[in-house]
Amino acid sequence: MIDLRINFDKDKVYLYPIKIEKEVNKKLFLSILERANQLKKKPEFYNTVSDNCTT
Repeated sequence: MIDLRINFDKDKVYLYPIKIEKEVNKKLFLSILERANQLKKKPEFYNTVSDNCTT
C-alpha cells in the first residue's frame, strides 16, 4: 500500500516509528488483523457524516 502511494500517486508518505514492548506490538498487530477479518466476513459501510476519521 505504501509502495503504491509513493510510486504511482507520488504522495509524500511519512512513517513514525514508536517504541513499545514486543508484547504490546504483537497485541496491536493481532487486533488489527482481527478487525480486518471481521470486516471481511461482515463488511461495514463508511458513513462520511457520522463515522469518519474526525469523529
